[in-house]
Amino acid sequence: MKRKFYLAFLIIFQMYQSFGQDFAPIGAKWYYTEQFAFSGDISYLWIESVGDTIIKGKECRVLENNGGLMCVFHNDKDFVYYEDSVAYFYVPEIDTFQILYNLRVQKDSFWTVIFGMNMESKLDTIQISVDSVSYITINSKKLKELHVSYKSRNVGWENLGYEGDIIERIGDKSYIFNLYNLPVICDGNYSGGLRCYQDSELGFYSTGIADSCTYTYKWVGIENNSKKAIKIYPNPTSDWIEVEITTDKKLTITLSDLYGRTLTEFESFGKSRLDMTNFQKGFYLLQIKNSEKILGLSKIIKK
Repeated sequence: MKRKFYLAFLIIFQMYQSFGQDFAPIGAKWYYTEQFAFSGDISYLWIESVGDTIIKGKECRVLENNGGLMCVFHNDKDFVYYEDSVAYFYVPEIDTFQILYNLRVQKDSFWTVIFGMNMESKLDTIQISVDSVSYITINSKKLKELHVSYKSRNVGWENLGYEGDIIERIGDKSYIFNLYNLPVICDGNYSGGLRCYQDSELGFYSTGIADSCTYTYKWVGIENNSKKAIKIYPNPTSDWIEVEITTDKKLTITLSDLYGRTLTEFESFGKSRLDMTNFQKGFYLLQIKNSEKILGLSKIIKK
C-alpha cells in the first residue's frame, strides 16, 4: 500500500515538475500587436507551434508565422527546443543554436545572442542582462519572469539598448524573438507587444493590451473606417495580389522594397490586381494614399 502511494506521489511530483519545462508545445500560439513605422495602421502578428523536426540532433518545435518582422528575424519557419530550463533557437546563417532565454540565470547574469539581422543574412550580436527575477501567476501556474536589458555589442551601436520581460513558457512580452524590435531600427513593421498566448497546458492568457487577440488593419481616411474597408489578398502570395477598397475616390497604390525604393505605382478606383510574378521572394510595402495623405501601409510577402 505504501509502495503504491509512493509511486502515485512520484508520478504527480514528476508531472508538477515537468510543467513549465516544455516550451512551444504543438498548438501553442502567440498573438502580437503589429504597428508600422510610416502610419498609424494596426494589425496583428501570430506565431504558432505546428510540429516537430530534428536539427543537429535536437528535437525542435517548428514555429510558423504570418510574416514576422521585416528587418529582424523574419524566417518563414523558426525552430526552437528546450533543455534544462534553457530555450534555444536555430540560426541558419551560422548553422547553430543560440539562447532565446535562460531560466537558470540569476540577477546580474547575462547571455549573448548572435542572429541574422536582415534578408541579406548579415549577423548581429545582442547581450541580454538580467536586472531582476520575479514570478507571475497565470491560470494558477507560478511562472518565472526575467526582467532584462538588451544591449547591442556591435561597433557603432553600443548605445542602443532597450528593456524586456521574459516569462517562462511564453518568452519576451514584446516579441518572442525580441531582437532589435524597435521602430528606430526598421522603416517597416514592429511588434507593439503580446496580446494573447495559449497552449493546451497553460491555457489562455491575455495581457489586456488589446480588446481582441486578432483584429486587422485600422486604416485611416477610408469611408466607414472598418476592417472591411480594405482587403488585400492573397497574402502571402506567389504570383499576384488583389486590392479591394471601399471608396469611389481615386487612390494611388505604390509597391516599394524595404529600402523605400518604388517598384511600381498605379491609380485605382476600387479594385486592382498587382502582378508579383517578376519580383523576388521577400517582403514588400504596399502604400495606399489619396491626393492629401497616406491612408495605409501593408506588408506584402512574396513566397
